[in-house]
Amino acid sequence: MYSTLDGAKARAKELKRLFDDSGFHVPLHRCQTAVANAGGFQDWHDLQANLRTGSRSQDGDAYRRRLLAALPPACRGPLAEAWNPDPDAEDPPGDGIPPNFFRDVMPYVFATEVLHRTQTPLIRPGSGTGQRLRQAMVCGVLMNIHGGHQRTPTLDPETLALDYPGDIASVFRSEAKHPRFARELAVLTEAGVLEVIDDRQRGPAIRVLAPVGLPDELARQAVLDVEYAVQVNDFEADDYTEGRVTRTIHEALLALGVDDTVKVAEAIRAQHAPEYVTPSGAMLELLRGFALEGRVRAFAHGYRMFSVIHRLNATFVAAQAPAMIGHYLAAHHGVSDQAWAQWLKRHPDWGGQLRETLADPARFEGFVSTTAAALEAGESEAA
Repeated sequence: MYSTLDGAKARAKELKRLFDDSGFHVPLHRCQTAVANAGGFQDWHDLQANLRTGSRSQDGDAYRRRLLAALPPACRGPLAEAWNPDPDAEDPPGDGIPPNFFRDVMPYVFATEVLHRTQTPLIRPGSGTGQRLRQAMVCGVLMNIHGGHQRTPTLDPETLALDYPGDIASVFRSEAKHPRFARELAVLTEAGVLEVIDDRQRGPAIRVLAPVGLPDELARQAVLDVEYAVQVNDFEADDYTEGRVTRTIHEALLALGVDDTVKVAEAIRAQHAPEYVTPSGAMLELLRGFALEGRVRAFAHGYRMFSVIHRLNATFVAAQAPAMIGHYLAAHHGVSDQAWAQWLKRHPDWGGQLRETLADPARFEGFVSTTAAALEAGESEAA
């Protein structure tokens, strides 16, 4: 948030440092544009023209909402962590690695490797002569199969591509000496899997382009990480494994772009808290708050994490979702009690259909959006 030109410049530089610390490649001019949009300006030039000789007050909540909207979804995790830092965050790795690289970029590396290895036709077994070399060139770079020193990649949050700094010989190492290397590099480049770049400012690099379905794979792996942490904690519960479950929930929610990750993790871990009349009272309170705030996707992601850890209570919590979304529709789409009652009467299966979508946040968000549009259209016709 800012009110002056100097303040806006400071916010843009802070945003650039935040993404640098994550291992994201976001140029300063892109950060300036986002900061300008978040302040209600068309672009950085518009901001400069209006603030050069004056100031403008800002609403903090509106600024954050607009900043999130002005940046790619991948940026939500680092921003959420900056706004709601985890008090139990692990120490930075050191050795020249960006402080938050393993939290913010490494999940993309793992998900990219899995998808290219299992779904990219040129890399999957049976794809013809050179398959093993092509797999080593792509998956080997991603997983550092040769070991030893390898500079960490940067993530482009717009395209989700990973840039490995260095020339062909230093990035591909022994594969670059293979007699078929040049031919297979051309094949992978033409197919949109790899790209050799030479940026004027950043120098040479090998770009691994994002495979189809990367955000979905990232979400799948985040949920698996939580499931594994829960299993370990169930087997050998102690302070460390308990803390690791909370931390893994937090990291998974960051990967999914959910705000208030600490709050969500605490609500999930507060199952059976004595201050609530129902065992899942903390989660129900959190979801009601998300609904009233209009945070539909956060609602679904919070429920999804809860259902992974507390499977036996998930059905009970899901049963409360239709009523909560009813309050959301009233608060954010002006749906009257009468219109809502008529809607439920005409669509008796709506509640069940809503509950079925809860396991898929994108589908849930779409279902709620479709419902809101239909209700608004009905209200207009009635008027």
